[in-house]
Order: sequence, then structure tokens, then C-alpha cells
Amino acid sequence: MPVPDPARPLRFSYLGTVTSYLPLDVLFEGWRRARGHPLMAGAELNIHGHLGFFPHDVAPLRERIGREADTGVQYRGAFSKTEVTRLYDETDALVFCVPGAKYVTSGKVFEYMANGKPIVSVHKPGIAAAMSAPGAE
Repeated sequence: MPVPDPARPLRFSYLGTVTSYLPLDVLFEGWRRARGHPLMAGAELNIHGHLGFFPHDVAPLRERIGREADTGVQYRGAFSKTEVTRLYDETDALVFCVPGAKYVTSGKVFEYMANGKPIVSVHKPGIAAAMSAPGAE
């Protein structure tokens, strides 16, 4: 895996549908705190994907993400499956952000892990996507 170019800011990316169920406030608060560290100065958080499942979801989600523009958060729009490899190649670390339902799992977990890049996870403790193997506690 290539090492990020030290001459440019780090690039973090979320890939997936953005909904009002995601813990966006937690994600953005953590992002603002992280960006206060000198190693994160100028870092980017790129959000790729559809905004919501219905047309009425788009405006509120776009507005919520837009309030974070001064912290390096950018909504990059929807993408096609043929663009996924390029998006991963342009990313230094992946952001996994899921709602807090206990039994929520995601194929995204496996896709992110197979990519081999660092993963930042924003979720409630104890969800199935983060649980350890039985007996490993």
C-alpha cells in the first residue's frame, strides 16, 4: 500500500448512502477535534454517495454537511461502481459510519477491510459490525 504524500493533507473518505440515521453530529464533532492536531492540519473528509433514500432527504443532508465546509468536510456526490477503485486509491483512510442498531452489519465492513487502509469507525458500542468473535472478550 502506498504511503500518503507528506506534501499534501491527509484524505479521509466515507463511501455510502448518507442518511439522517447516521451519527453525523458525532462524526463531525470528532472530525473537528481531530483536525486540531498538527498532523491533521488541512486534512480532508470527503463524503461520497447518495444523500438519503428519497428526494425530500437531499436538502437537509446537503445543508448539514455544508455547515462543516470550513473544517475540510466536502460532499463529493454520488459515484458509480466503476469509480470505487479510484476513490479508494485517492483516499488515505476510510471512515465507517453507521447507525446504532445492535444488529446492523454491513458489507462495507468487509469491503473496507479488504482495501487495507486505516479505518476510522463512528458507531455505538456493541453493534454487530464491531463485535469481537464469540468468546474473545
